[in-house]
Amino acid sequence: VDGAILLRLEFHHLSIMVDTIGDRFRIYDEIQELKRVATKPETHQLTLPNWVQAWINLLTFEWADTSEGKDAEQQKEESEDVNGNLAVIASLVWTISWGLFFGAAMDCYCYQEECYCKAGFNITQRVPMVIFYCFSGMAAMAFMWAALIGVLQIIMVNEMSDAEETTMLMVLFGKTSQLPGRYLTLGAFLINIPIGVYCMYNNNAGVMVLNMNDNNTPFSWITAMTVALLICHGYYYKLPSMVRNLYLAKIESSKELLDIVQTKVRDRETFMPHQLQHHDKYLDEGIRRNSLLG
Repeated sequence: VDGAILLRLEFHHLSIMVDTIGDRFRIYDEIQELKRVATKPETHQLTLPNWVQAWINLLTFEWADTSEGKDAEQQKEESEDVNGNLAVIASLVWTISWGLFFGAAMDCYCYQEECYCKAGFNITQRVPMVIFYCFSGMAAMAFMWAALIGVLQIIMVNEMSDAEETTMLMVLFGKTSQLPGRYLTLGAFLINIPIGVYCMYNNNAGVMVLNMNDNNTPFSWITAMTVALLICHGYYYKLPSMVRNLYLAKIESSKELLDIVQTKVRDRETFMPHQLQHHDKYLDEGIRRNSLLG
C-alpha cells in the first residue's frame, strides 16, 4: 500500500495488515508524518516576510490564508468560528464608529433670529471637523461590511449539503473568504484618525487649541503622546511581529518535519540493501531445498 491510498489509511485499517498493537501505532505515526508533508505543499514554500511585507500582509489579511490540509468539515468549522468572531468584534466597533460619524454634525437651536450652535465633539475648526467626519464614516462602513460579509459567509457554508459542496464553495470563495478580516483591519486603521483629531483639536483639552499657560496642557500632551505611542507600538511593531511569528512557526515546523522524513528515508536506503541481501540469501536457500526435495 502506497501513494494516495496510504495517506487515506486510518488506525483501524491497520488491523487488517498488522497484528501487533505497538506496530500499528508506529506505522500510523509514520503515515501521519507523511500526510503532513504531502498535504501542505505551499507551506514548504513559505518565506519569512520582512517588517514591511508583514505590515502589508496585515493590511491585506494574507497571513490568514496560509493553512492547508484541512478537510471539508474542518474548513466549515474554521469558517464559522473565524467569521462569527469577526462579525461580533466588527459589530461592537461599528457602534462606536457610527456614533462618531453621526455625532460629528453641528447641532443648532434657533429662536427667532438668534441661533446657538454646538460643534460635534466640541471640535470647532472646520478642517479638523471634516477630517473627523470623513474617516469616522469610512471606518463605520468598513466595520459594517465586515460584519455583514462574515455572517453571509457563515450562512452560505451551512447551506452546503455535503463535503464536496463545502470544498467547492471554499475553492470558489478564494481570497474573498478573507474579506471580513480585511474590512475589519481597514476600519481599525481608519478609526485612529478621528481619535488623533479629537486629541489635538477639541476645544476642551486639545493640544493644538489650549494655551500653553493652561494648567491642563501637560495632561493633554500626556494623553496625546500616550495615544500616539500605543498606536505606533501596536500597528507598526507588535502586529507585524505577530504576523512574522506566524510565518516563522510554519516555516520552522515544516523544516523540522522535512528533516525528520529525509533522515528516515536515508536510513532506510542504507538499511534496505542489507535486508534485501539477507532476503535473497534465504530465498536462494529455500529454492535449493525445494529443488533437492523435488
